[in-house]
Amino acid sequence: MSRREDMEAIVRTIEARFGRLDIVVANAAVGANAPLGEIADEKFETVIGANLRGVLNTVQTALPLLKEGASVLLRGATASYDAPQTMSVYGAAKAGLRAFTTTWIKDLAGRGIRINTLSPGAIDTPSLRKAMEAETDERRAQALAERSPLKRIGSPEEVAMVVAFFASDQASYIHGVELYIDGGLKV
Repeated sequence: MSRREDMEAIVRTIEARFGRLDIVVANAAVGANAPLGEIADEKFETVIGANLRGVLNTVQTALPLLKEGASVLLRGATASYDAPQTMSVYGAAKAGLRAFTTTWIKDLAGRGIRINTLSPGAIDTPSLRKAMEAETDERRAQALAERSPLKRIGSPEEVAMVVAFFASDQASYIHGVELYIDGGLKV
């Protein structure tokens, strides 16, 4: 996604096969832990490249195929408002998606294309378990679950249901929202 020419090739294939796109989910997510004072240029470029440039390339190259009624969903994260220690670059990148959302809805005014950001919190995925070193230590996962008002970690299926709703015509008047899918953690 961070290589524009790769995204352009994908969009050409979609256009040849389908002629249009109704839904774009820009699901870029790369994190790299480093405390302030130890953030290497390479880590910064990787995180910003995937989380911002990748989203920009995805949406911008898909834009010609999006017609009235299309839905664009950017995959944010709760780190946009409360990044964990050592995750400042990731948090900044995800906060940047809020700026993309609010600006792009103005840029596309009148085209009937909706743009929203969905920001999951702790979702029980292999990448989350790896990041918190909980692949074999269930206590770490449980400690994270205890932070949630629901006292659990979310499931990928719960996020998928929200994505499906926002992509559907049932959400046809929802535009410019950042929705936190975090079990109430942000409260």
